Amino acid sequence: MIPRSRRTSVLALIASAMAASTLAHAGTASLNGQPLTVTLLESGFLPAVDIITAGPGGPQIVGNTASDPIGSILFSAESVNVQNLQIVYSIEGGGAAYTGSAPQCSGSPGCSLWSTTADDARFLFSDLYFGSAGVILKSVSLTTNNVFGVQVADVTAASFEVIFGSAGVLSGTGGIPGLGTITLDLQTEVAPVPLPSSLVMLSGGLLLIAFVNGIRRHFLNSARS
Repeated sequence: MIPRSRRTSVLALIASAMAASTLAHAGTASLNGQPLTVTLLESGFLPAVDIITAGPGGPQIVGNTASDPIGSILFSAESVNVQNLQIVYSIEGGGAAYTGSAPQCSGSPGCSLWSTTADDARFLFSDLYFGSAGVILKSVSLTTNNVFGVQVADVTAASFEVIFGSAGVLSGTGGIPGLGTITLDLQTEVAPVPLPSSLVMLSGGLLLIAFVNGIRRHFLNSARS
């Protein structure tokens, strides 16, 4: 009779193989070399859309670039840089005075908005592909420098938004517009994949054999006693 532990080890091997595959995919995930879509959205204005390729050598979007749909809207000091699993938006204030509740913006030098009014201006990063089939976006970590009130929203398997239209950018001294950065670190995972029917049948068969042999052992022990 095959020991029960050997049947259990077969199931464990299946689970281990799947786990190893998941870790391998997650460990190599990167946006580098992949195209993605960046859309600047703001109520009252038409969307501005760029298709860029992530990787070293950025930023891929540079402000005050007339030929670039988004770059033509951004100021000279602004840019969007996408590399590996990180997106950095360098943002410039200089719009209307910030009137939100961020305590860092109270007093002098204060903060200003990105635009002339507080609104829903946001970037949509979409069509994200991480270099391996089945690897999807799990979550987005947000950190900022000299920017207060930024939000990440609508995270899906291949897209997310970062809302900055009502955020305050710390002002510079001497009336110079403030500069800040919004850094977005992307976490990925491997999408759950249903087991092939052959593995499901194998697992079910092993469990059935274990159950039947357990009943048989019970009756044999009862007869011996």
